[in-house]
Amino acid sequence: MPAGSTIELTGPTEAVYSLYDIGGISVTRVLNGESAYQVDQVALNLETGGISYRVSTDEFIRPGAGVKLNAGSTDTSTLTFNFIDQAGTSIAPQKVFTISSSPDSKDITKTLDNVGKQNLPITGYTLNSKNPVTASDDNTTFTYNYIADTTSGSGNTSNNNSNSTNIIPTTPAVTPPSTEPDTTTGTPLAVKGTAIYATKKIGLYRTTNFTKANRKIWYVKKSRQNRPKFIVTGYKRSQNGTLRYRIRDINHNSLTNDRRGYITANSQYVQPLYYQSQPTKIKVIAAKGLNGYHHVDLSGRIARHYKRGSVLKVTAIRDYHLTTRLMLANGQYVSGNKTLVIKK
Repeated sequence: MPAGSTIELTGPTEAVYSLYDIGGISVTRVLNGESAYQVDQVALNLETGGISYRVSTDEFIRPGAGVKLNAGSTDTSTLTFNFIDQAGTSIAPQKVFTISSSPDSKDITKTLDNVGKQNLPITGYTLNSKNPVTASDDNTTFTYNYIADTTSGSGNTSNNNSNSTNIIPTTPAVTPPSTEPDTTTGTPLAVKGTAIYATKKIGLYRTTNFTKANRKIWYVKKSRQNRPKFIVTGYKRSQNGTLRYRIRDINHNSLTNDRRGYITANSQYVQPLYYQSQPTKIKVIAAKGLNGYHHVDLSGRIARHYKRGSVLKVTAIRDYHLTTRLMLANGQYVSGNKTLVIKK
């Protein structure tokens, strides 16, 4: 972003604006109207084509009613993203973004370093690790190079970086394994791109063969609110045919954040982060409570804040991208994240 760029919240003081983390998940803190904040990064979402702006270290705000961008420059840059296979054939729609930029800054140059660590998950293809992305001479057109999967279950990974321009996936977080037995050989528990969390101690490994030499780290068992979370980026089987999840760590406040590797797919050790079926009642367990919204994407003005310990009646469950929302009896929506609520 150009130096001096700000976001102005033009609504009245009592208006509230939702914030999101780099993974696109709503956070507890909100901003009020009649205020302004400096922004230094723009996050581009390759899956949805959406843009958001960073207002603090780990918090982003999305454009919308009452959100006005005051760019520090009138100059703009158009970034184009192409996705091709080994034969040079397009395998996904082209993505084009127009962002504010400063002609005398290195914003666009920095983008090259960042995009090389990102990618759009495409079913049946894996990003070419030897030549993941190429750029035009002016660093405004980026071409991602994919290889068709030869074995069912391979997938690609994505990364969230903190350079001048970020490209982030919309998909939520996912979890890892540890001292788990090798018993999972059937249908995968989690769809690629969804979030999972670890319910027991699990290990993160460099390969699908879970040996001490291959282990990167242990994730110890934690309370429900603090369980390790991960994004499933692919699947692969071990030498004896046991299914593994390929994951990315999304524990943003941990030193393990953004680590990659393999964990167990055993449902005794890892579970979906979001409810998959409708609970009749839920109890709020988030330390700072939970916000209810009028919109299923949990955007706009907060309809109501529910304190920790509140028991809420649920009348429906709604899918939202690769997450779920719970519709309450009053018509409001809350997150179906199991670290925030628990079935009663």
